[in-house]
Amino acid sequence: MKHGKAEPFITREAVLGLLSSPRRGPLRRAEIYRHFGASGDRSRELRALLDSLEEEGALVRVRGNRYAAPAAAGLVTGTLDVARGGFGFVVPESPGAGDVFVPAGGLAGAAHGDTVVVRLLGARGPRRGGGERKRRAGKVVRIVRRGTETVVGTATRRGGRLVVDPDNRRLPFTVRLDGAGEGVAGRKVAARITGWGRGGVEPAGVVEEILGEPGLPETETRAIIRSHGLRTEFPPAAIEEAERAAAGAIGPRGREDLRGIMTFTIDPPDARDFDDAVSLSREGGRWLLGVHIADVSHFVREGGALDGEARRRATSVYFPRNVLPMLPHVLSSGVCSLREGEDRLTKSAFVTLSDAGERLDARFAATVIRSRRRFTYARVGALLRGEARPEDGEREILPVLREMENLALLLRKRRLARGALDLDMPEAVIEFDETGRVCGIRREEFDISHILIEEFMLAANEAVGAFVAARRAPAIWRVHDLPDEEDLLEFVEFVKPFGYSVRDINDPRALQAFLDAVKGKPEAYALQLAFLKSLKLAEYSTRDVGHYGLGTRHYLYFTSPIRRYPDIVTHRVLRRLLAGERAAVPGLEELAAACSEAEHRAEEAERECRTLGKLRYLKERLEAGAVGELAGIVTRIREWGLSVYLNDYLLEGVLPFASIPGDFYRVARNRASATGERTHRRFRVGDLLAVEVARVDLAGRSVEFALAERPAARPAPPRRRRRRPGG
Repeated sequence: MKHGKAEPFITREAVLGLLSSPRRGPLRRAEIYRHFGASGDRSRELRALLDSLEEEGALVRVRGNRYAAPAAAGLVTGTLDVARGGFGFVVPESPGAGDVFVPAGGLAGAAHGDTVVVRLLGARGPRRGGGERKRRAGKVVRIVRRGTETVVGTATRRGGRLVVDPDNRRLPFTVRLDGAGEGVAGRKVAARITGWGRGGVEPAGVVEEILGEPGLPETETRAIIRSHGLRTEFPPAAIEEAERAAAGAIGPRGREDLRGIMTFTIDPPDARDFDDAVSLSREGGRWLLGVHIADVSHFVREGGALDGEARRRATSVYFPRNVLPMLPHVLSSGVCSLREGEDRLTKSAFVTLSDAGERLDARFAATVIRSRRRFTYARVGALLRGEARPEDGEREILPVLREMENLALLLRKRRLARGALDLDMPEAVIEFDETGRVCGIRREEFDISHILIEEFMLAANEAVGAFVAARRAPAIWRVHDLPDEEDLLEFVEFVKPFGYSVRDINDPRALQAFLDAVKGKPEAYALQLAFLKSLKLAEYSTRDVGHYGLGTRHYLYFTSPIRRYPDIVTHRVLRRLLAGERAAVPGLEELAAACSEAEHRAEEAERECRTLGKLRYLKERLEAGAVGELAGIVTRIREWGLSVYLNDYLLEGVLPFASIPGDFYRVARNRASATGERTHRRFRVGDLLAVEVARVDLAGRSVEFALAERPAARPAPPRRRRRRPGG
């Protein structure tokens, strides 16, 4: 045995660097061993590293059993996003790389959510979400990792055996149930996949949980929770830790005592928690805005069981009638909730603003407050509009509310002037009766009370972001990257047939002028939706690239630590910076990615649950004979039909061309219109249609329409003007 300094272990970076060079080409395992001089124990270590890199998709084996990095071999590794039409898009792991279109015949048994390796082809496919511009196309050559472990669906007896038909229509397979009892057939179940078999056509599985009778509200809600992998129960250790933390004393020790100043909360009437309060005063002709946020980081010990569970959840999930909180109720609805008349620990951002609304200074502190009032948005709006008389306890607050109104409108004006975007997309509020049945759907009213809170929270988040950025501290930034120029150009081409244009796609103010121009028009929702699809998604990142939609350079989430884990991280970073400590956060990049993924999963579940509530309401009214002809607007045109939006139900459904007899419809290249070959009848995005409900599919979360006998007249398109602002 030789004595002396041990050879260093061969790193992951060294192996990937070796195999990423296109000039070197793929290498056999023996050639890699020779390059690193690996033998004995080192060869075994290198073999384990190669196997690990291959398993995660960082390396692939190509011709002659050689290893190569995917990019060097003309391959792309990423996550497969399957559309309902059976085709898919691979979202590459490499940041900045474009999606790869995969036709239905090129999936090779891969399913939605799988990590796959695709080989790029010469052909080009449509862009994700539809449209004229083409994207790279490819076919799956390897499934690196399955993304689906549990399938939720209805158990059905078919051909003498039990199978599960997934609720998720993007999973193009059935699951064969092994060892299931007779009571399973016809029930909604959660099945764990035990084996994929060849081609993934009919994987095997076992029933983990019987969720109940399909169609029942409680069954479908449980199914949505299970299908999205949401956590419903807190581990006992996390509960115990939360209860111990909640039992601690709440007082001003070591904190600024703000219990004597006027603070209050403004939230929806059904809010489950209150994590932000506001205050405002005038000092020397300047505004001093106070934004006081529940000090959740005081109660959640970093690295503890409670912290670990909050990291895994990353966000609260809000359904129409219940919530899956990120933190146990003893914290989220208890000591962390800024209840009226109770002492609460907070982190406060004090933002000094000029008469013109410019931020002059900001400071941050650990504080204790006592909220004077629990306002709802509706109450504040009514008071400011003079539609309600102030009650006891409100009279002294009303002058402050009026000052807040002035400041909020000024901040909003400044924000839009610097290039922030305001889409003003409609949001639905689902109403329930005392039995839990959906009894109505109404549009969320966005008024001055919403603007007030929105602008103050934005001001606080921006102030914290600027403070952290100036100190170059690590953080989980809320980022919204610049849109792809080709996507915006495609959008501009899309709106031209409607008589609109955009002066400069690189100027967000010109885009906002367009959005303002379409407000109130019949085609507004469809065009706003098309614009939204041309933008990138906001996400969490350790790279501070700014927030395009808000028009701000540095943006951190600070104001909702009860329901968002990145806000807790921001509070911890802020605390360390104020104490003069090093603000290091280990594993920050992985945490940011996990928080983005959890947020998208929660949003999908919330959207699905809201859609289900609307569909159930529509179905019940249809069965009661209370639904006749409906006014719809065409929002998208696809190869097989129209997407139609109902303003009365704030719900989108489909109208297949096949349901319109006597013609074949060809779709324009920009997907803005479709024309019948025989009748020359033309449908355009933004058209008003009279439709009838043909079918409501609760399991498929969809509604299908048919044209009513008397189609609604299309309003005249806006006249093209030369010097129209934004159009």
